[in-house]
Amino acid sequence: MAGTTKAAEKAVQEPTEAKAEAKVYNLRSSNKYLTVSSLGVQFMAGKYTTTDPAVARALLEIDDVELIED
Repeated sequence: MAGTTKAAEKAVQEPTEAKAEAKVYNLRSSNKYLTVSSLGVQFMAGKYTTTDPAVARALLEIDDVELIED
């Protein structure tokens, strides 16, 4: 990057690296097409993936939804 400092280049790159390290939550439901419209979530073929821990926590409170450990 022409005309920028090393610190500025690093600041631009850090958010990309932080997203790469985000934990992924894989969830499974016995209801293949479960929809939770208040969260904007729809399970497809009984599976849903998110990186948002609050969404994962809320979904785990629903009966028949479980976390798939990888």
